[in-house]
Amino acid sequence: MAQNTIHIEFDPCEPIPVGGYKVRYRPLGSGDPYRNPPANFFSSPIEFIDNLDPIGTSYEGFIQGDCGGGKLGVSVPWVAEFTGSIPAPGSSEAPSSVAPSSEPPPVLSNPFRLGLTTGGLCSEFNIESLFWLGPGPALVPGNVLYTDAGLTTPITGWFYVSDSVGTEIFSINDVSGEVGLTTGAGC
Repeated sequence: MAQNTIHIEFDPCEPIPVGGYKVRYRPLGSGDPYRNPPANFFSSPIEFIDNLDPIGTSYEGFIQGDCGGGKLGVSVPWVAEFTGSIPAPGSSEAPSSVAPSSEPPPVLSNPFRLGLTTGGLCSEFNIESLFWLGPGPALVPGNVLYTDAGLTTPITGWFYVSDSVGTEIFSINDVSGEVGLTTGAGC
């Protein structure tokens, strides 16, 4: 079984969030849904092992404070590029991917269609400008959409979201504003 050690360095909050730091990750550039380690973390650096991908995989993801009660802080993206050499077969050494501290990413905004049903999303004209943490696209599973540029208030009360013309419809968590999987449908 392959093992990759993922190492993320960041500047922690004072005080540390009640629920620690939530991490989501996936292989770099894959577009796969984000994965979650089995538990939150409470200090920097964060280090955990992924044994799902080939040895030497680089990763990307988000880290955010878990403030408790279902409230999450701003998602901050990170990239952990493979930095080691691939160990000899039979070695117990795990290759390492490291995410250095970096500048904060941009906050982006676009209009989106929202609906309680996929049909309602297409037939009703519920369009709202929403914000997300860039630099990538908004409609990616795991991203959180917000109603404000400070990224403090997630969009709530909707089950489906698409771009403003309804090209592809995604599920969205009606409490956290987290984008889910594509429905495979469009308007």
